[in-house]
Parts: sequence; C-alpha cells; structure tokens
Amino acid sequence: MFEDEFESSQGKALNVEYLMMDDSLLLPPTGTPMTGIEFDRRLPCGEVERARRAMQIFFIMRHLCQSFTGEQEKDLPLLKDAEVVVEKDKFDLS
Repeated sequence: MFEDEFESSQGKALNVEYLMMDDSLLLPPTGTPMTGIEFDRRLPCGEVERARRAMQIFFIMRHLCQSFTGEQEKDLPLLKDAEVVVEKDKFDLS
C-alpha cells in the first residue's frame, strides 16, 4: 500500500484551473465514498482511507522538506524494480 501511494503521488500535478472548475468543492465536506466524490476531495472514511491520507500527507511534507534543503529523493520507493520477482523467473531451490 505504501508503494502504491508513493507511485500515485509521483504523477500528480496540481492544475489550478481544473481545481477551480470542480463543483464538489462547493459542497459541504463528506466522509462517505457513496457520494461519488473522489477520495482527494472528501474526508477519509475508515481506517484504510485514514492510512492512505496519512501517507499522502507524509509524501507531500517529505517532498516539501527535500525541496527546501535541495536534497534529491534517494530512499523511496523502498522496492526497486530490479528486486521485483517476475512471473517467469527461475529459482534454485536446492
């Protein structure tokens, strides 16, 4: 879950024009996914969504601190592509 949230946070850029056209921001805050409002535009509902929101805030604050200090991201993602097991990999079990 941590890796998925990191990957999803990397591709997002805030588009202010799109944000200003979003009508869900005019509605009162809702905490249920049954309204059809995206997760980014509503309050988290349940432990899993609270954990996702905490991870998102962690990544935002980490990126902000690194941009202030001029550091480059070198620790994340925790799982490197070279370490991933592919379906057709062969293992020596002897």
